[in-house]
Parts: sequence; C-alpha cells; structure tokens
Amino acid sequence: MLISSDLLISKTSFYSKKILLRKNGTDYIIKPLLYIFISFLIVSCASTDSTRKLIKTEDSNLYWRDLSLFLAGLPLDEKNQFVKLSQSASYKAYARTINSYWEKIDSDYLKKVNPFKAEFMPQKSAANTAFYPLSGADFVNLHAFYPDAVSNIMVGLEPPGKITDPNTLSPEQLKAGLNSIQSMVGEMASQNYFTRKRMKREFANPHFSGTSPVLLIFMTRLGLNIDSWQRVELDKTGKLISETETHIANKNPDKIEAVRIYYHKQNEKYSRDLVFFKMYINENSADTNTPEGKFFASQGNFNLLLKSAEYVLQLPIYEKFIETILRKTDTVVQDDSAIPYSAFNKAQWNSNVFGVYTARARLQNTPNVPDQVDLQNEFNLNAKMLPFKYGYGVLKGNNKSNLMILARKN
Repeated sequence: MLISSDLLISKTSFYSKKILLRKNGTDYIIKPLLYIFISFLIVSCASTDSTRKLIKTEDSNLYWRDLSLFLAGLPLDEKNQFVKLSQSASYKAYARTINSYWEKIDSDYLKKVNPFKAEFMPQKSAANTAFYPLSGADFVNLHAFYPDAVSNIMVGLEPPGKITDPNTLSPEQLKAGLNSIQSMVGEMASQNYFTRKRMKREFANPHFSGTSPVLLIFMTRLGLNIDSWQRVELDKTGKLISETETHIANKNPDKIEAVRIYYHKQNEKYSRDLVFFKMYINENSADTNTPEGKFFASQGNFNLLLKSAEYVLQLPIYEKFIETILRKTDTVVQDDSAIPYSAFNKAQWNSNVFGVYTARARLQNTPNVPDQVDLQNEFNLNAKMLPFKYGYGVLKGNNKSNLMILARKN
C-alpha cells in the first residue's frame, strides 16, 4: 500500500515543517498540509476499492446479465441464455408493453428530472450512500436523483422475493409471471409510485416474486450492467451474511432478509451495489443495539430519498430514528409525506421547495397527522415550479405535486 511503502516520515521532519516522500527511490520534500491531503486521498481511495468488487470478465455472472436483459424486454443476442424464450408471441407482446411503459417513464419523468437536478441539486457528497426508506421497488427515483452513489440501500415491507430460471417454466407459468412484472412497471409509468395493494397482489407471484424482478428491470433499463444477485440477511452484528453462510449458522426466525445486487456502469472497473431490505422501520431502527442500527451506523454518510411515505415518519415515535439518520445525512429529497419540515433546523439546513403544498393527501390506513403549517408558509413564500409528478401529488391532479431539496450547510 502506498502509505506504508512509499512515505517515510519522522517526527522531527514533521515538526520542522518538512516531510520526506520517497517514491521509486527518489526523495521529495512536501509540506505537512499537503501530506495530510495526499494521505486523505490515498486512504479514501483504498477504503473505497476495498468495499467494491473488481469487475473481471471471468468473475461476472453472465446468468444475471442475460436474465436482466430478458426481464427488461430488451433485444437479446444469440448467446443470451433466454433468446429462444424471447421468440414466443407472448414474450414479444410483453417486451412491447415494457418498452411502451419505459418510454413513458423516460419522457414524463427522467428527461424532466435531469435538467431540474442539474439546476437545483447540490453537487457535494454525490457519491454518498443513497438511502431510500419505505421505497418498495422504486429504484427509478433513487437513481434519478443519486446516480453517482457507490452503494444504495432500499427498505420496504415487501419481500425481496425470488426469480425462477425462466428456462425451467412452462409457457403458461412464464406468461403469468411476466404479466405480474408488467403490471408493476405499468403502475410506475402511470403515477410514479407503487400502491401497497398492487404490490401485495403482484409480488406474490410464485415464480417472479417480490421486488427483485422489478429492481432488475429498472436497473437494466437505466443502463446499468447487472453482475450478480444474492440473497442475504443481517446478522446480530449488523453485517450482511450470504444465504450459504446463513444456512450454516442457526436460523433466526426474526431475521431481516434482503437481496444484494452488484452492478456497474459502462466502462467501470469496480462494482456498485444495491441492498433491498424487507424491514419494518420503527423507533429503534437506528439504535446501535439493533442489527439494523449497527448496519446503518457502519455506512458512510447518506443522501436520503423519500416519496409517498404514508406520513408515518411524522409520528412522534420516529423522532429518535430521524434525528440519528439526519446526523449523518448531507442531502434529502422528499415530498410532504416524509420527514416533517420542522425536523430541519434552519441554522443547519438550506431548503428549496417546488410545486404546490396546501395540505396533506387524505389516504386510507395512514396516520392522522396534522398539516404542516410551517411548510405551508415556506411554499407560499418560496415555491418554484416542479416540472414532473412526485409522490401523492399525482392523486390531486396535474401540477399538484410537491418536492423539497434540503442540503446540510456545513
């Protein structure tokens, strides 16, 4: 490692404001502040590389690449393991439908978010871990706002699910499974969020269950290359354990199950990852006495995304969770259904508000929390135009959505 082999430092040289840098047999003198900066960069790069997988052709699992392209309805080359299945009339109809849904997501949302984000999103800390509580399978919005994240964490009540090898299914089973996936992608295209009722119904499909198939579709359609998919769970120390390791250990009936997807962008040498947890967030979820709290504490700083969050985080019992998470958060993108506006101290946070907020959406089976008067005042005074649908605003009609961008000042 460069620090141990190439930098030779003595206390006397440091205090005399000289540091000896030996590189390839040549000695250089640098100033202490410059050394600290160089050391920081070296350590940062080394720690980042140690937590990411080096992508090698022989290590990449082509099964998951081929499967993600198949599920995404994209053209397959002759070497793809599922190319024969793509020749059926039912699959071709599925691919056409997925294409039309994605075109709508792209035109109605992504092409509007990109220029909006370029104008208003802070650029600092762009590579922070992107964290999306209460996410469902909505990787589209997470990646749209935080495309540079090295790691992504999504949390929902839905199961991570499984993906049966399509080549082992009958034509009827495959068609039924793809229809369920198609329904979920269609809901995202029409309103930019998932309803709990539809997720419960469609994610129960026995062959393509849970969030995993939809996650793979969205990631692939966003131009990401899937390297691997793995079942994992949290152990008591807050570390992710693979399914194989879990079977060796004692089974935990209260386990927090998850899937981890490794992926990379075009021409990248190192992988990024997405972890989706099936987990109920409660007041203790950020407490370091819990497995999930230990996991969150072990991560770097966050960039948060919240949308269509059912107003649950505005209940008093979540104050401790919010305070703990916000202490290590640099940027928040959310609508009015998420963290209460009063949680953001104006001395610590800059805020930008967009769209329209007059009152909360009145939804069944959501907490009866009050409207946010301070947020109403902020929108009345400072709201800018929002060029796309976001959160529950779609239920109120065109141009009724709201969005906040909050960025830590220091």
